[in-house]
Amino acid sequence: MYQSARARTNPPDPLNTISPDQPHPLEHPLNTISPDCSIEKRLGTRTRTCSLGVGPRYWPPVTEHPSSTGRPAIRRLAVARLTSAGGTHAARTALVFEIYDRTNSTRWVTAVLLADMATSALLGPVAGWVGDHVDRRRVMIVSEVAAAVAYLALAFVHAPLLLVIGSALATAVNSPFLPTSSASIPNLVDEADLRWANSQMSLSSNGALIIGPMVGGWLLALTNLGVVFTINAVSFVASAYLIRKVSGTFKAHDQTTQKGMANGLRAGYRIIVTNKVIRGVTIALAMTHFTFGLALVADPVLADDFGAGPIGYALLYSTWGVVALLGAWLAGGRFPSRLVPFGIIGGLAAVATACVAISVLPWFWAIVAVGSLGGVGSGVLFPLTTGLIQQHAPDEVRARVFGAIETFDRSMYAVGMLIAAPLVANIGPQPTYRIVALVVFGAALSLLRLPAALRHSLSSAPTSGGPTEGLERPESQHETQR
Repeated sequence: MYQSARARTNPPDPLNTISPDQPHPLEHPLNTISPDCSIEKRLGTRTRTCSLGVGPRYWPPVTEHPSSTGRPAIRRLAVARLTSAGGTHAARTALVFEIYDRTNSTRWVTAVLLADMATSALLGPVAGWVGDHVDRRRVMIVSEVAAAVAYLALAFVHAPLLLVIGSALATAVNSPFLPTSSASIPNLVDEADLRWANSQMSLSSNGALIIGPMVGGWLLALTNLGVVFTINAVSFVASAYLIRKVSGTFKAHDQTTQKGMANGLRAGYRIIVTNKVIRGVTIALAMTHFTFGLALVADPVLADDFGAGPIGYALLYSTWGVVALLGAWLAGGRFPSRLVPFGIIGGLAAVATACVAISVLPWFWAIVAVGSLGGVGSGVLFPLTTGLIQQHAPDEVRARVFGAIETFDRSMYAVGMLIAAPLVANIGPQPTYRIVALVVFGAALSLLRLPAALRHSLSSAPTSGGPTEGLERPESQHETQR
């Protein structure tokens, strides 16, 4: 290769030469930030400028390759979620059928569903606080084991009221698991693998939603409710064992000594209110969950109106869930980060379009087919929104942010169910779906007004610590970090 005369005559600058026994450029002593020095990135080259009269020193270009060391941890965590969530859906399906069989009352069925949702909504801030202040791996393991004990006790309960109370108690002790898990994922993988990780977790959640109810129905038909609850308890224990074997860091650093707003139950809500990206995503998700509550009540009536019966209802439900797996897989693709906001908006638009078709089509088979478009949209939506929240929520309050969002989502889901009962009875299921489509389109339009931070969030926000917008820090800690 051609070299200039100066390059041939002058020896290489030792500051710019890295031998095999020297540390990585990112760990070099000259990368230490002092009050007189600064490091900045320029076209992939590290530049160090000091006020000591020495000119800039340029490090050789550093190419950061995403590490795959966190992928085994995510796969194991995804299997754990598939195991415990699948068991939970199986137990809940069996419980709903058993309650209805014993009471012959839809009010008792509604009581079971609303008790679980109300428990999750009320305990969201507390569950998030636990996930931010206690070792996250330990929180997840204890939550799973506690839920196993609760369901094992439920196996010996027969009274409907005690079953409803016991189910709510099992939900309560397991409530810290989901926000803690979501908050931990950015610490287990590199930023380049974060979208893939959320895709894997979404695949597990959707898979559990498909497999769980089928297994629960079959087990209830072949055995009894106690056996289903016992198997669910075993699934929680298996999940706890898998989480214990996960290698990696669940938390960026120890924040037990932090003071101020970072330690309060309201810290998650404060981040939602002050961070424009998280606020916009939270509003859109809350609107979407409201429509899910409407659709949950409208779907069985829709199948009955077309004469499809329970088989048609199961087909409508399972088809949506199966194609959601495809959407979750697509969300983990290696597409540019600038397209993430458009993927979220497109997912909402796909759900709304499917709901419009369901509201007007006169053939049930066409409703099932077109409804699959909405499944793809919802499969894309949730892993992408989860990634945005993870990247814009500081690690020290990230579990509380997810806990607060869980409160909003569960509350809106319950409100949708309560409104849907008289709404479907008065106007019918297809007109109800027109309302669903209108609300989801509104959610998509609300994201169009988000600032440019949404379009560039993945490339501008760090995952390990995250922006500190809306989080008050002690002055002494700020000075230490500076």
